[in-house]
Amino acid sequence: MYKYILTKKIKSMALLHCEESFFFSSDKANGAQNVSSDGSLFNVELYNPISIPKEAIYCTLEITAATIWNVSPNISAAIGNNKLNFNSGGANAVITIPDGLYGVDELAARIRIEVVKLGLPNDVFVFGADDSTSKIVYHFHLRRRFIDFTQPDSFRDVLGFNSRLVPLTPQGAEHIEDGDTTAGFNRINNYLIKSDIISNGISVNAVSDSIIAAVLITSKPGSQIVFTPFHPPKANANQLIGHSKTNFGFRLTDEQGRAVDTQGQTYSFTIVIKYAIQV
Repeated sequence: MYKYILTKKIKSMALLHCEESFFFSSDKANGAQNVSSDGSLFNVELYNPISIPKEAIYCTLEITAATIWNVSPNISAAIGNNKLNFNSGGANAVITIPDGLYGVDELAARIRIEVVKLGLPNDVFVFGADDSTSKIVYHFHLRRRFIDFTQPDSFRDVLGFNSRLVPLTPQGAEHIEDGDTTAGFNRINNYLIKSDIISNGISVNAVSDSIIAAVLITSKPGSQIVFTPFHPPKANANQLIGHSKTNFGFRLTDEQGRAVDTQGQTYSFTIVIKYAIQV
């Protein structure tokens, strides 16, 4: 009986690791093309293409830095939630809130301004946040006042009220009413940068939508987010191997895939493409 021993000669392999960096901006002054009216989408046309050698054995793409202004509205005409209908002393009235990104204090201040414009006392409706329950608490100083949250263009979801009158029945002075659910001022929890530079990108659960970065909101409303991840996630970019790309687009969405309104501000980011060649 014979035994056959198979041997395999393993060839030593050395890899040359390479990387290329690219800076992109939605600013037209920096060459951004076809910028959408809300500022979320733009295209670029490169003079020198992104070109990965066909000899590369892998290729990845990552965003190492990004700047985005935290100004995308949570109340606006486009969203359809910028009205407050109410009754004050038997007279129905409505105020319109300017498009903007509001916190509790900012929205309360804006409501006072709009109420005064109607010739009413600025304390007709006073509300504040109950941090222990994450709910809004309304304080009606005068009797028989109510808010009509049944109207489809109200910002009831932001304040955490159901579609109803608040209060449900006429009440006396100094009535206090709690929100029905937790307030929803955080319409956007993080920004997603997407691109057709690659087809799949980083998946969310089982869904791929050309995501190349998720940018957490780390600054207060009206301030700039400076995103510099310590370990940026890498997207598989093997489809770039052996090809060149000069024209592609980018889009900025929220975590639900909705295009965000940049309010005229630009956003920018740095892309690093890494690949390796056997030598």
